[in-house]
Amino acid sequence: MKIIKYIVLLAALSGIAFFIARSLVNSPPPPPEPPPPENQFTKRIKEEIDSIGRLSDSVLDNKFYKEVAWSIGNYHEQGRFGKTSLENSRWNDILSKELYSVYAAKFIRQAFLVFSGAVWAASDLDFVRNEFQALQKSEWLEKDSPVDKNFTKIRDNFKKYDEIRRFISAAKRVPQLPDDLAPVFPVEDVEERMAKEKAYRQIRFDLDRGSAALCTRLQGEMTEIPEILFKAHIAYLDKKIARWSGSYKNYNRENQSEYETLYTSVRKEIDGFNAVAYDVSGHRAEYRRLLQKWDDDNGDAYKYFRDLDYNY
Repeated sequence: MKIIKYIVLLAALSGIAFFIARSLVNSPPPPPEPPPPENQFTKRIKEEIDSIGRLSDSVLDNKFYKEVAWSIGNYHEQGRFGKTSLENSRWNDILSKELYSVYAAKFIRQAFLVFSGAVWAASDLDFVRNEFQALQKSEWLEKDSPVDKNFTKIRDNFKKYDEIRRFISAAKRVPQLPDDLAPVFPVEDVEERMAKEKAYRQIRFDLDRGSAALCTRLQGEMTEIPEILFKAHIAYLDKKIARWSGSYKNYNRENQSEYETLYTSVRKEIDGFNAVAYDVSGHRAEYRRLLQKWDDDNGDAYKYFRDLDYNY
């Protein structure tokens, strides 16, 4: 009887042990230790960096970027980013690089937005140029990175823009000729200026994708070049005709051929004016006016020499 009781007790204990072991195996693992609290200063900077990326690309302003950069430097100096100097410096570098990356990407979009526009306001170009020059000097700019390659496009755009501005300034300058009007108007120089003006109109400016035409502001300034040179050429010929009109009276029968050489020379210049492709309104009318003016004087010269022959 005792043996049976022992067997029953042993079986009961085995069952209890079995259920305890099974419950231990199937029980869920204990919850993980809670993560250490995030540094409030790194968290604040990350949020501010994220907000920069959400700002409108159409608003050219670096104020918030500078404020965040200042905060990073200030917190770093105060040791706010970590419990150790190493951790503090590591977070300073991480956040500074992240800030540069986010802002540089936004700036590139803003720069290409300016170049893709029609006007290119001078104030916008000044902002883009100054910001580009500052950002490309940063220690966080990686050579041959997408940012670096886009900076190259921006640099090339400004190079072409400045070249065109210098050309416009030089091309609008009226050729200065001596008062004695001995030389002829520099037609070859004028034609070269106008050829360049047409070529510059075709220049394209690189964007992140595709390209853009020259802004309407400079397009408008270049359209003034032929008109300016056209009027300068007219003024020169009017002055030359006025200078030599009536000069036939200084000649006689013996040196009449010298006057005829003078007439032919000025007539050749007037015809040269007509041959220049100014492509402006009134070109043909001005040619006829100048030619008539010089021919009228030559008609007076003809009468003058005829009277000399009559009175000879």
